[in-house]
Amino acid sequence: MKYASIRNNKAAEVVTEEAYETFNPTVKAMFQEVPDKVEAEWKLVDGNWVEPDPRPEPEPRYKSISKLEFVRLLKEHGGSTNQMVVDAKKDANLEFFWLMFDLANSIDRNDPEIEEGLDALVEFNYLPNGKHSVLNNWPSR
Repeated sequence: MKYASIRNNKAAEVVTEEAYETFNPTVKAMFQEVPDKVEAEWKLVDGNWVEPDPRPEPEPRYKSISKLEFVRLLKEHGGSTNQMVVDAKKDANLEFFWLMFDLANSIDRNDPEIEEGLDALVEFNYLPNGKHSVLNNWPSR
């Protein structure tokens, strides 16, 4: 058996019968008996206890990486060979991407030029495993 303090039709605190029995009468008056399945944060809806919606996973926070680490991502996860990276650097279609790459102090996953650059690397066949193979393996904090 469990007991819960209810606030705004939500189980604010849930305790076992053993814990409840240690409470003084004033505290006991703030609790009511609930089914064993009820946990904190469950809601009382039309007389029935309902589990809360699952909390969304927090968005990952990605690290800024060095240019060397970025090239390693292209090779290790994107499927680019050394020669592909060298050829891509010389490709006039990718000139703006490499200009932005050269000007950057570090590479950020959420930088729009990075995603556009990865799309271009895929389009011109320098990233065989696709951009998501790089983005999905970006180091997080």
